[in-house]
Formats: sequence, C-alpha cells, structure tokens
Amino acid sequence: TYYQRPIEWRQQILKAPHIKYLCKSLLMKNIRCTQSNCDDATNSLYYLVIFQYVTKFNSEKMMKFVRSLHGKLGKKKFKFRLASSEENAEQTGFTHNAVTVVGIKNKKIPIVLSSRIVEEKLSHIWLGGGEYDVKLAVDIEEFKNVYKPYVADIVYDGW
Repeated sequence: TYYQRPIEWRQQILKAPHIKYLCKSLLMKNIRCTQSNCDDATNSLYYLVIFQYVTKFNSEKMMKFVRSLHGKLGKKKFKFRLASSEENAEQTGFTHNAVTVVGIKNKKIPIVLSSRIVEEKLSHIWLGGGEYDVKLAVDIEEFKNVYKPYVADIVYDGW
C-alpha cells in the first residue's frame, strides 16, 4: 500500500518535483488546555499542523508559538500530543493517514502551516485527501488565502 512504500516511490507516483513537496496533516491536542473546545484559536484544545515528511514536528516550538498567540497563559498550560485515533476521527471526520483540511468536520480547529513550506517557496504541496489512497496537490498561495492558516516554525531544524 501507499504508506508501506518508500517516500521516493510516493514522490514518483504523485509526480512531485521533490520529496519536500509531500506533507502530512496531524491533529495535535493540547492536553493541558484550559478550554474544552476550539472556539479560541489562541488557546484551542486542538490544532491541525501541516508539515513536510522530510521534517519532524517539534512540540516545544509549537508550544512557544501558541503561547505567543495568547500571551497570558503560562508554559504549564501547554503540552502538545498527537490526538488519539478516536479524537482524530471525531474532530476531523477522517481516519489515520487520510486527514486533510479540505472538508474537515470541526471547522473551528486552527491550522498551523510549517514556515519551512513557505520559506522553500514551493508552488504547491501534496496533502492527504480524506481517504487513505487519495492525495491532493494544493497551491500554497491559494491554500493560505482560503484557509488562513497560522504560519509558524513548528519543526526541528535541518532536514
């Protein structure tokens, strides 16, 4: 299946110019959140993060970014973990390896796009398409205009 194949195979099958174009969307939960919903984007229970497969999510950077949005809550009110598969399905409407922002169930979930994607000046990225075997090529500028994601440094340095 798709995810059992090497990333280079996925790049080739999608005809992506480079593996840096392949991205993942993960639902992250702030397990110390003072809210029980996503009504306040500066202090949301969940965040949908989008970053390249060739990078690694950094929860410390995510915590610093979200703290900077809110400004009033202390460090101890933030700790990000991958949402459970049940929470993921309930909040996004998608299963593991199919999560996408397009058609997401809970439209209040704030989106955080890795600044690395923007810095690379990629014309588009490949995201999950709502089904395990479906992938979407998404224009970066159009994505930013339509979904208004936060753009933040949320990955470890290096490739």
